[in-house]
Amino acid sequence: LKIYDAFKDEFLAQAESIDFNELNQYVRSAQSIMNDAKQVDNPRTIIEMGLLVLCAKLGSVDESLEDRVYALESSERSERNDLLNRMAQLEQRGPSVATAPAYGANSFGPPGGYANSFVSVDTAAVQNASMSSTQNSTVGTVPPPSGVGMT
Repeated sequence: LKIYDAFKDEFLAQAESIDFNELNQYVRSAQSIMNDAKQVDNPRTIIEMGLLVLCAKLGSVDESLEDRVYALESSERSERNDLLNRMAQLEQRGPSVATAPAYGANSFGPPGGYANSFVSVDTAAVQNASMSSTQNSTVGTVPPPSGVGMT
């Protein structure tokens, strides 16, 4: 009761500020939450979610909190735009001039004439060779008896 005495004026102000219809709406919402919780295996989840929905209807966003979130979003947006502008400037300058690698006596790269010389393979000749080997094999013949089990 000592706690009640400390907050008596605040409780009185809250009691006078609430409308009967609003209070009735809260009671009906609580009854609906209770009925839903009776019909499920895990009533705690239903009660928690129902109370969160009820609190969301009651609460209003603190303006200072809203202002701080807006300031953070604006700062992030500004930094992102600055980064995009910087990237666009770098792209407009074009690529930097890159020097071609010079292969010298001590380097591990290919010598000048071997970079683009590949051995060409005649695919038609490879296919003909593989087909001729399959044509020469005998299909459907029975191998001769091995002599095992004969007396």
